[in-house]
Amino acid sequence: MIGPSTRSHKKRLHEEHGYVDLTQDEESSRKKAKIVPEKRKGRTLSMTQNVRDRLERAKGQRMFMVSRQMKDPREMTFAILGSVGNIYTVIINKTPHCTCPDNEKGNLCKHIIFVYLKVLRVNEGNRIVCQKHLLDSELDEIIQNAPKDPSESCIASLAVRNRYKQLEDGELVEGDEGKRYPLDKEDCPICYEPMTDKEEIVWCKHSCGNNMHKTCFDMWAKSKQSNGEPVTCVFCRAEWPSAASSNPKGGKYVNMAALQPGISKVRDTSTYNDYYYSRRHYYEDDDEDDESDEDY
Repeated sequence: MIGPSTRSHKKRLHEEHGYVDLTQDEESSRKKAKIVPEKRKGRTLSMTQNVRDRLERAKGQRMFMVSRQMKDPREMTFAILGSVGNIYTVIINKTPHCTCPDNEKGNLCKHIIFVYLKVLRVNEGNRIVCQKHLLDSELDEIIQNAPKDPSESCIASLAVRNRYKQLEDGELVEGDEGKRYPLDKEDCPICYEPMTDKEEIVWCKHSCGNNMHKTCFDMWAKSKQSNGEPVTCVFCRAEWPSAASSNPKGGKYVNMAALQPGISKVRDTSTYNDYYYSRRHYYEDDDEDDESDEDY
């Protein structure tokens, strides 16, 4: 004989149906999984001087977004033109990272912070900016609040985007080539002879738009190279893109400084701590083999 249940029953009086057993409802609610707050991988970081220095560089140095892709709902990939013209890949996901030497050494680099501040428009006071690991809720916040179209001031030139697209998959960006002057409006700046469309002509696609005979320009280029000088446009002296090395000194980064107005391969050290920068130089603790090409 089965004895009476030791389980206590909770009842309430219903006006129409008498007593109602609430025990099952109570047990069912206890079986529901508890909502556990998401935990960050690693500890939550606060703003340090190290990060603050890089934040100031991200705000003060000239850097540009070349491309962006949404890999999945919580992962974005950006190609960033660094302050000396190198192209780096920044990935914003649960563990934001960049291909630059500074990030590879374990630092939260200026390129990641640039993406936060200038592209995704995250407020610099937001604690997200200084985290090495993000929560899903933080990624959702970033993505939901990001502008559909970044400011024109932080987008790389069409010349850079076109060259990058060619390197990636051989495609061109629409509207890349700048304004070209008509052939009948000028003489060749090298031989001073008229130019016609029956002759082989080259022109400065990424700067001034002026034309010149290809044979004349080839001689000009050869002369510059023999003197150890960079090949430039005869008119505007902009570095000639086809002569510029896409991967200078055999390094691991593509450099497109020649295609972006306002970018120089010579580092602007005004946003660097004098002691820190001189110490790096003295001990040759550089991010790349050639100090002029480093970008941190």
